[in-house]
Amino acid sequence: MKARLYIISFLAGVILLNAAVVAQGWGNKPDKGQDNGQWRQRLQNGDNVPDGERPGMRPGMGPGMRPGPMGGGRFGGMGRGMFGPPMTTEELIAFLEKNDEVKAKQLNEMYKKQPEQFAEYVGMVCELYTPAARIMENDPVAGKLAVRKTSLSLDVKKLVIDYKMAAEDEVKAKIKTELESSLSDQFDVILESQEKEIQVWQEHLQRFESKLKESSEGGESDFRYGRGGRFDRFSNMQDRMKGQIGKRLQDITKWKEQKQQIVQRQLADLIEDVRPFPWVN
Repeated sequence: MKARLYIISFLAGVILLNAAVVAQGWGNKPDKGQDNGQWRQRLQNGDNVPDGERPGMRPGMGPGMRPGPMGGGRFGGMGRGMFGPPMTTEELIAFLEKNDEVKAKQLNEMYKKQPEQFAEYVGMVCELYTPAARIMENDPVAGKLAVRKTSLSLDVKKLVIDYKMAAEDEVKAKIKTELESSLSDQFDVILESQEKEIQVWQEHLQRFESKLKESSEGGESDFRYGRGGRFDRFSNMQDRMKGQIGKRLQDITKWKEQKQQIVQRQLADLIEDVRPFPWVN
């Protein structure tokens, strides 16, 4: 019975791993958050920016944040997916003071010096860090990686906005150097996260193979079918999962070799205003 329950868990893992492999192309898709500079510029110009055009907001949805000592709270109805409701502002600050002191200090400074921007910004930040906080509860190592990934993503977005708003070439050059450094760090953290995920699945696969062998040798009827029976099907799934893990390891090896090219390509995509060329008609 224990073996059967473990195999059910393994099957769910196969589905998740396949989905992860399919999703690996996400990095080539445009990040809508990279266009935040447009709405921020409009806000600074005094223009009225509808809620639906701001990052993390849907048309017709206002900030909906519960007021607290720092004026923040949570977006109404958002972030209630697999990680549950988003953190409140107070929970976010406490979480960051424990796990990312630099980001916590930045938010506190923004609250003191730019309260209106803070009110606009903090709800989105609560949403972004909530998954990391939930992951941290069960896996501190993976949680810290998730925090680092989120913080670097925010740093990159801010630097892109600063670059596009800078007027002097000297300032642009300085920001570009900082952005390249942040992208390099972001690359390393993403790969570290991928490697940890693969390690978990390798351990999971090893335990599954052991359970499958015990079930077969122990004579459990569910696994004693002939050719094409349930045992064969589980073996095929096991082989398929090994193949998927192998493919991801090959990708990681190649990405490490091409780090410089990948970082430079992402840097150019973020700061250069180049219209997409229709290579494929």
